[in-house]
Amino acid sequence: MYVTITGLYFYPIKSCEGIPLQQATIGNKGIAGDREWIIVDEAGTFVSQRSLPRMSLLQAESGPDGITLRLRDQKLNLPACEVKHPRLSAQSIETHIWKDHAPALLAAEEVNQWLTKALHADKQLKLAYFDKRGSRLPGKPERFGANASFFADAAPFLICNALSLHALNLSLRLQELPEVDIRHFRPNIVFSGLPGFAEQHVVSLSHKQSGLSFKLVDPCQRCSVITIDPDTAQRLPDAVPFGQLTAINPMPSNPKAPAFGMNAVVSGVTTQKVLKLGDQLKVEIKYRS
Repeated sequence: MYVTITGLYFYPIKSCEGIPLQQATIGNKGIAGDREWIIVDEAGTFVSQRSLPRMSLLQAESGPDGITLRLRDQKLNLPACEVKHPRLSAQSIETHIWKDHAPALLAAEEVNQWLTKALHADKQLKLAYFDKRGSRLPGKPERFGANASFFADAAPFLICNALSLHALNLSLRLQELPEVDIRHFRPNIVFSGLPGFAEQHVVSLSHKQSGLSFKLVDPCQRCSVITIDPDTAQRLPDAVPFGQLTAINPMPSNPKAPAFGMNAVVSGVTTQKVLKLGDQLKVEIKYRS
């Protein structure tokens, strides 16, 4: 059995706007360029759309020397902000992502001022780049093994099923509620070819051309970020689709929380392998209890 890749995405800055790709370079830490930057508070703790929904309006265009920041807000009309990769001599901090810790290098102070203004933050924010001289220390190393991501919440890859989105939107339509698109769920890889939510019984996806094999570890428990409209940074009324998704696909271990997509890692050591839209992945299924 095979599925077809219909979407590839990466997110230069954690919890900010994603960028769709025609093809993606895959490594053990994720898609090249994915979540190598993070926004933190003064204590080094990551901030996200949970507390700052305007992060969904923040675009980051990747280049060889850094990123260019733009804010999709015509009322504020901020000029673009050029951000260079920090020098190795830049101030180093320890960042905190849930129970994990990761080293990072701070961006220039003028970047942090721009960011704080753009996001309407009531406290100083800082942009930081993963310090690749070190490594992330996972709070639960047994979960994803040696495959620690840069600044993603959990696994290096989030893999989603297009027909699961279709099933959710069908439920929303029947309740006369607004539909959502895949951006609400911030995937890295989207495929089609399996019934809705059947991905929760997939244990591996293999790509013949490159030799890549993805291990699908566990379902992704979703939070309130899925209720934020990525075009407006406003929360959808009645917390759509949180409750509706919980009703049709709750977390196996937590019936009060919704699941959507699978946390995944690459099997073995992988560098510079390429996936493209339209590529097929071989499916291995093992029904999970």
